Amino acid sequence: MPEQEDTHLMPLGLDAAGKHTLDLRTGAIVTVPFFEVEAPEDRFIDAEDLSSATLRELFQRFGYGAEYDDDGELLVSHPDANMSVVVEPDESYVWLLSVFQTREDAPLAEKYAIVNRVNGVCSMIRFSIADQGYLVAEYMIPYDDGLRESELLLVLDRFSTTLRATVAAHNDLGSIL
Repeated sequence: MPEQEDTHLMPLGLDAAGKHTLDLRTGAIVTVPFFEVEAPEDRFIDAEDLSSATLRELFQRFGYGAEYDDDGELLVSHPDANMSVVVEPDESYVWLLSVFQTREDAPLAEKYAIVNRVNGVCSMIRFSIADQGYLVAEYMIPYDDGLRESELLLVLDRFSTTLRATVAAHNDLGSIL
């Protein structure tokens, strides 16, 4: 008799802590520690094969929501942050980007001062204020010959958790969001 799949379990993702699933019957999040998760083959993605389609397939395979928006940009859902993922083959990097609407009544000078203060202590993510006052958080993953799948997944997770922790640790960021 063929093995029946657990249809009440929804994959949420795999990160440094382990594999996370949501039990739809109980609403509980179940985490299997990373060291107990059967590691999939850690494939190398050659530079010429790095594309938004390749990354979409990778992120979906590991339980992340990964879809294209109306402009064709790859949007990835992570439990800690949502982001755009852009492959820049001419410059050999993958760009992770989260954009937040800021409060319209917050003065632009205050937004810049807060972003400069946060950039002074956060070295992984670069924060900036874009047109129309949006707060932008970004990280670039350089590559020459390509990247290992595990590297991409680890950096995606670190970017998301670091972004969440940075926003939580800097109350003044909350004053402009």
